[in-house]
Amino acid sequence: MIKGHSHLSATRPFAAFLTTSSNHLARYAITLSPEQLSLYEGGRAALVTALALAPSLFFDQAILAWIAFACFWACLIDPGGPDRERLQVLGGFTLAGTALVFSVSSLSVFGSLATLPIVALIGLGCGLSRAFSPAIMQLWVLAGCAAVAATGFPSSPLQAAGIAGLFCAGGLLAMLFCLVLWKQQPYAPARRSIAATYYILDLMARELAAGRLRETVHRQAARNAIERARALVTLLDAGHGNFRLRRRMEVMLSAAERVFTALLALEHQAEAGPLSPGLRHLLGGLGTACHEAMRQAGRTEPDFTVLGQLAQAMDRKARIGELVHVAPILACAETFERMKTAFARGHQETEAAQNRSFMVLSPAIWRHACRLSFALLLTQGICLYGGEGFSYWALIATLLVMQPAGNVTLVRSVERVIGSIGGSLMAALCAMALPGKPALLVVAVFMSLAAIATRAVNYTLLVFFLTGLVVVIAEAVMPGGGIIWARVLDNLIGSGIALLCVLLLWPQRIETDHEGVLKRAIEANFQYAALVLQGNCHDAAIEKAQREAGIASISAEFLPGGLPLLGGIVAQLHDHRFLLRQETLRALRRLSGEITLYRFDMQNGFRQPKPEEAVRFESWNRALARGEPISDIMTMLGNGTLFERLARH
Repeated sequence: MIKGHSHLSATRPFAAFLTTSSNHLARYAITLSPEQLSLYEGGRAALVTALALAPSLFFDQAILAWIAFACFWACLIDPGGPDRERLQVLGGFTLAGTALVFSVSSLSVFGSLATLPIVALIGLGCGLSRAFSPAIMQLWVLAGCAAVAATGFPSSPLQAAGIAGLFCAGGLLAMLFCLVLWKQQPYAPARRSIAATYYILDLMARELAAGRLRETVHRQAARNAIERARALVTLLDAGHGNFRLRRRMEVMLSAAERVFTALLALEHQAEAGPLSPGLRHLLGGLGTACHEAMRQAGRTEPDFTVLGQLAQAMDRKARIGELVHVAPILACAETFERMKTAFARGHQETEAAQNRSFMVLSPAIWRHACRLSFALLLTQGICLYGGEGFSYWALIATLLVMQPAGNVTLVRSVERVIGSIGGSLMAALCAMALPGKPALLVVAVFMSLAAIATRAVNYTLLVFFLTGLVVVIAEAVMPGGGIIWARVLDNLIGSGIALLCVLLLWPQRIETDHEGVLKRAIEANFQYAALVLQGNCHDAAIEKAQREAGIASISAEFLPGGLPLLGGIVAQLHDHRFLLRQETLRALRRLSGEITLYRFDMQNGFRQPKPEEAVRFESWNRALARGEPISDIMTMLGNGTLFERLARH
């Protein structure tokens, strides 16, 4: 324990920087998940790519690079989880990609104009794949990338069969390594995400113990981490026989949610005045317990024996110390003890038969599919008219960048362009500084390792290393001065067309109504307060309400002008209601903390329900639902009259 604690202390400043950076980038819809860095998967992809690329370099045949690309794409699409699901995804990608590459390459021999309806159909199919699970959707999108790449290799049926055979060989090689020779830990991303959640809770507890209040950063970072982990756990399909694993992850995530709630209550108390030395000591113990939970969450078979001992010690110290405000600490100790008991007992429930609900082809999916089809058609037309030699790179950029929502496409376009330019420049420097195929092979191996290792960390990093890999391979198998700049130009064309089509064709409206988002945050927090004041301290509905209130509050803070961290000064100059919204957000955070403290006190018998106040919150929510202006509620929250009625004394 001492060794782990010293390591944690040494890495805490860097981890705090990553936490702050992740939280700040989330405001711009840019995902940064450093916990998802996986050198294990990157090493596997590097070795497989090196083996797949060797024939092309050895025989000096550019066409053989299809093996490397198929192999790399298959490693990229590996979903993890049970072998049966991975076999379905990897096998489906190999078969679908082989068939599409053969068909498209054969049909492209009829001329450039023949590729126009082909790419339109590819776009339509990839867009409609959103009706299925995320893994299947990704399968068809990458198979679509292989298909549009085949438009650059028009061939006779016999030659097309050879190209398709190379693609199939690359897919089979990747399946051999992913499923047989070099298996990864099942559900590693979900485990890493849950472990990262407990790390942030540990950091939050220790900084509270040290008297450092970073109210916004920790609260938003912890909520984002919990929601990322929840999304990954939700993807676990009970139909594949992983019911026990899924239930275990849900138990760990539920415990993290309760510890986070307790820390919010203590943070609220710390804002009212310094915590006592005894309570700060207990917070240090809570941080140690969170660190132990983090260590066990990343293991295939967690052992919560030590965590149970830490929880018992924390409970004993809290009860004999005669300290005030220890109810949240007692709740955390009880939560960890329950988690240890649940894992020791195991889950004896039998897995219920699931009614699998597949998405239907909704109008929104059809609109996106048609828009994607038109975007690919327009991209191919522009590239043919401009004489672009590598038009399929622009098609791949369009296919990967375009998303149903315009704001997501904008962020994805910027990330891809930045990553593409940076990766191309790095590849150019490598080509100049390291001439010769052996050196470029080493660079390609490193690029593939980094691309797979960072694929779930950040999209810009993925594109950066992926572009470098593609350009280095292209420089090795068909050297020429224009490849690097063609790659940059094609990415600019594809990303620009994708963004233009999303903004002009059936645009999805983005929520920019500050008061509308703020109203939802107020309603969610009032609903949470009403449930607590009614006396529902242990009900599952209150856990859901508290989570929804937290998400709604953070959504309001993420809007431009919600906090000074995001252009608040500029917003203040252009919006006279900025200060009132800012005060309202602070008041909502204060209300959430006060209500959470009230909840823990009621659980321990220190306070009683206040049904009259619960009725008051419900009446305010009904007024907001009727469309009445929120200015009076905002003023009341800002002047503190509400909190005077909820005061302890």
